[in-house]
Amino acid sequence: MTRGEHTSIGKLVAKCPELPLRAALALDEMQRICRSMFEVTLSPSGPPGLFDPSQLEFGACISLVGESGSWELALFGDSLGCASLARVFFVMGEDQQPAPDEIVDAMGELMNMVSGAVKTRIDTREHEKLTIGIPIFQTSPADCKKYATKVIPLITQRVISREIAGNLYMIWSERSPVMLLQEARACLALPEDKLALSNGLAAIHELLEVVTDIAAAENVAAIVQCQRLLTDVINENGGRSIAYVERVLDALIEAFGEDLLLPLQMPEAPKAEPTRDEGNDQPLVHVERDEETLEMLGEFLAESQEGLEKCDELLMKIEAGHADKDSIAAVFRQFHTIKGIASFHALTDVEQLAHATENVLASVRDGKRALEGAALDLAFESTALLSRIMVDVRSSVEKGLAFPPSGAARALKGKLDALLRGEVVETTGPARRSSDRPAEEAGASTLIKETVKVDIDELNELDILLPALRQVWKKLDGSSALELASLRAQFGDLLGKAETLSTRMRLVPLRALFQKMTRMARDLTKKTEKLARIVLEGEDTRVGRNVVEKLNGPLVHMIRNAIDHGLEDAETRRAAGKPLMGSIRLAARAETTRLLIELSDDGKGLDAEAILKKARAKGLISADTRPSEKDLFALIFEPGFSTAAQVTAISGRGVGMDVVRRDIEALGGSIEIDSRAGHGSTFRIILEHAF
Repeated sequence: MTRGEHTSIGKLVAKCPELPLRAALALDEMQRICRSMFEVTLSPSGPPGLFDPSQLEFGACISLVGESGSWELALFGDSLGCASLARVFFVMGEDQQPAPDEIVDAMGELMNMVSGAVKTRIDTREHEKLTIGIPIFQTSPADCKKYATKVIPLITQRVISREIAGNLYMIWSERSPVMLLQEARACLALPEDKLALSNGLAAIHELLEVVTDIAAAENVAAIVQCQRLLTDVINENGGRSIAYVERVLDALIEAFGEDLLLPLQMPEAPKAEPTRDEGNDQPLVHVERDEETLEMLGEFLAESQEGLEKCDELLMKIEAGHADKDSIAAVFRQFHTIKGIASFHALTDVEQLAHATENVLASVRDGKRALEGAALDLAFESTALLSRIMVDVRSSVEKGLAFPPSGAARALKGKLDALLRGEVVETTGPARRSSDRPAEEAGASTLIKETVKVDIDELNELDILLPALRQVWKKLDGSSALELASLRAQFGDLLGKAETLSTRMRLVPLRALFQKMTRMARDLTKKTEKLARIVLEGEDTRVGRNVVEKLNGPLVHMIRNAIDHGLEDAETRRAAGKPLMGSIRLAARAETTRLLIELSDDGKGLDAEAILKKARAKGLISADTRPSEKDLFALIFEPGFSTAAQVTAISGRGVGMDVVRRDIEALGGSIEIDSRAGHGSTFRIILEHAF
């Protein structure tokens, strides 16, 4: 197949005057959602065509992967059209100009809702389970143009509304297994273009998601090998393999054109093949990470390693026959925290393994099994493997590579799931303990390191203080007793100023921590299909670095709970007369020697009656006792206490608020709750010594 044959794929859609069936379904859902939720009548305008990014400034896309192929749904528009959509979304006046982040929030949330509706309809009507990817945002004309470089055709349908000015376009692309192979093959035509090769690798990865469970094992193995070899080409390690990858892709195109189950005849492999790490069945690619992401990863890796070491200590205590409720709850909390933050960083294998281990520990906590035998062995295996993965993650970040996938993690997750189903599973036995954990080399990290940002005014102040101190020091020699007294007083004054300045320079603003919460909130709204925005106040408040580090965990848990349990879905909010988009306010302020942090939401508030009922069921209060509302709310900090109707991957375990209280009290602080049914909740953290 020639390059011309591959690149002609995009012309196929020109012969189709109508939208493909599933694209029409997506448009129908977009119209329904806009009509029912925003009272906006959206109509298609003109025939569908090929995507042209000219004059477009914003976009949001999301992928759906199923057994028969993959699809991508997107919404693009010019500045006027996207701003109009955001005004409708946030109920703004015509004279209000939404900020760029509000625009992409609106577009991304709409795509989330549409993709979720499409998934539901396909799941129920066509019985094909779909997986929805994470939305990707384009926030500049350059991003929009870059999106149009795909080989697989992007079908565009302009949509119009009386309420929305400007131009908006729904974009749809369909990717059958053969088309994904053809896209990957076409991208190899420019072996010196790393971006093109990366696009080809992305197509191969997407293909693997589609066919892993439905294609012949030989074909899946061939796709995995193509992933590995193409990664080596991109990383400039084994560049001779590209010709072999092309031959394998051609063979796969021919085989898949007839039958996914038809095993292909593999071309002869190149003589020298690069090696791979044991347990990793997917390749690594170069990625760029900004400073904020590197800092967040550094904190996560350090905290996770510390937490896993603590888990080993507790598990050995339990193995020695000293199991107690607090020890089991402590191990549970560590896995719960690792799962949540790993999800935010897209460490899928870590998240899923931690979640599976958490499920087993939940069954122990709930009295359904004892933490012994296979359950205990698997818990030890999980801490050891997660620790090794964390070392691999750190190494990947240092090398600028993608996170390493782990076949071992998936295999262990399978064992944990099987144990929960009551099956007999093989374990490595009691010999595998914390001694198996690989040690990190001290000082090996160069990218992930501790840094403190210092205000330039403070550096200038230091530049003034140091010469003054030196001058006084020089005068001490040969001075009279009277002069010495004066010089000592001057020196003491300057030294005090230097110490105060040193303390101030070690204080860091809460901005970085708060912005992490904003990013996490956006990620969680996609997973929960909730409409939510987080508003920050007082993010320039400066506190001790150790305080910032210790606040990360509590805020993560609180925001996860606020989004998953506090905020209602859009339909419920509409029925209650609330804005469709929920609001979460994260505010900080310094009061003399103490720090106040408030997390407020305008959701449904705490259900006092549900808390009372659950507390009585758990034996925390007697049937004839009615505590005050303040005391009732305080019960949510009890280990294992949750009123959630169901457990989700995000929250509902009854563990998060227990973690919050423990961490805040470890800082010498306290936490208070105000809540009104139907109006929302405020959690107030008070730290007396934060500076």
